[in-house]
Amino acid sequence: MKYVYFALVCFLSSLQQCFTGFGFAIISMPLLILLFPLRTISAVVALASLMLCSQVAFKMRKHIDFKIAAIPILSAFIGRTIGVNLLMTTNEKVLKPILGIVIILITIYIIFFKEKIKIKPNKVNGFISGISSGVLGGLFNTGGPPLVVYYLFALKDKLSYIGTIQFTFAIGNLYSVILHALHGNFNDSSVPLSLISLLAVTLGSFLGCRIISKVKNVNYAIYASMIMMGIFLIFEGVIR
Repeated sequence: MKYVYFALVCFLSSLQQCFTGFGFAIISMPLLILLFPLRTISAVVALASLMLCSQVAFKMRKHIDFKIAAIPILSAFIGRTIGVNLLMTTNEKVLKPILGIVIILITIYIIFFKEKIKIKPNKVNGFISGISSGVLGGLFNTGGPPLVVYYLFALKDKLSYIGTIQFTFAIGNLYSVILHALHGNFNDSSVPLSLISLLAVTLGSFLGCRIISKVKNVNYAIYASMIMMGIFLIFEGVIR
């Protein structure tokens, strides 16, 4: 039954990724750590995210702006190294409330501030967005928002934005997968989860791209659920 739940969460989260361009880990992480160890899920979700982002990046490869992506990618390596090390050395009871707070803050940002925050596309901001995205990505695979903010202003063309950010996510997730493997977070229990996640993500992304035009006004219901899940994680961490 746990595997069915796992597959369903990965499938629905990949649909969300197709509908909004990001959000796979933001949806799946808080739901999956309710039943599975945080370190294992962080590794498996990084692998599934790698597959998702690689598929999109490959399709959009002609539109990737490698020059703009260089600094965020390089600084994200530093951030992800820090994030994974924090994951390995910090108690899960501490990390769950932190993840809950991160989920709530990300949701508030998406709803209220996504179109209002303006960032100058320079090297300093590229470095800051990359390293902050890397820390969040290494810890919880939720490194999207800092890069979204930066690339929205650094890239004016929509296709370049999609291709470049998915390429950046793919490289970052690949590095996270390597770090998780070196730390031993891929083990016997993660093998079936990894296989299930790859199948669920492939099916979800395939169907999501086909039905996206027919789905309307689902985002706010998802955002409300994310806030409730964040609150739940905070209370669970505090009570336990």
